Amino acid sequence: MKIIAGLIGVIVISLMLIPEKAVAEQKEVSGGIFDALSISLDVAFLYGPIDGFVQTPKGGNPGSTSSKRPTFEELGFDTISIYEFSMRADWDVHSIFGGAQLARLSGGSRLDEELTSQNVTFPAGSYVDADIQLDWYWLEYLYRFDLSPEGRPNVFTVAPGAGVSVFAFHYKLDGSGEEGVDRQYPKVGIRLGCELTWMITDKLSAHGRAFGSLPIPNTPQIIDLELVGRYQLWKSRRVKGLGYLGIAYDRIDYKDKQTVPNHILVEMGPMLKAGLQIQF
Repeated sequence: MKIIAGLIGVIVISLMLIPEKAVAEQKEVSGGIFDALSISLDVAFLYGPIDGFVQTPKGGNPGSTSSKRPTFEELGFDTISIYEFSMRADWDVHSIFGGAQLARLSGGSRLDEELTSQNVTFPAGSYVDADIQLDWYWLEYLYRFDLSPEGRPNVFTVAPGAGVSVFAFHYKLDGSGEEGVDRQYPKVGIRLGCELTWMITDKLSAHGRAFGSLPIPNTPQIIDLELVGRYQLWKSRRVKGLGYLGIAYDRIDYKDKQTVPNHILVEMGPMLKAGLQIQF
């Protein structure tokens, strides 16, 4: 809740700092429709520590799951590799941004203590194989304000926005001679946030992003924060390529209303983020 309140505060303060002149200037669209339209394709890789648990009962019944277990640590996962794909359409001050983060864990470990998950009990000392999918997808609309010094457009911009996210969870746990666990479900959430861009030079820029879900019951609370530096690698008449490098932090918290809830808590970060963007 504190993080969500902070995100909303950032958006409100950013909007309060936008001068009336900047708002008026946004109404002017220069050139034709296609002159103001650009498309960006991104592919990125993220790597860093992971912490949390995937508490998975059966029907919400007491005793059908160990509390706040299994943890990622006891399943043998302490780092995660994530692949991110996104597409963005910018038209003048308007942006539509959609993408996917594919976060998968697969491996095995020996349990130090007895574990119950979805009403299946795995004895202490047993070896288990785990496959966990923590993918999520998003679609957002952002409106960009130019806060640059007079005579130097697009040096510093702020873009508050809103959108939807879909958390696609899938969890499998198998042990030798034991009945397996298999649970999956998608959950939709509503998110608010803001992006900041500072053009340091013609080729180098700094980009910050903070988005988080509204605290609506039975919806996933997904927070993503990032700060990256982007550098223009090449430019032709119609295509531009940029490489970027920075840090990111993601947090997913989902809890339903059952007597004993499905409770998924995932903290990923700080992660290294590296990527390539192609602009048309």
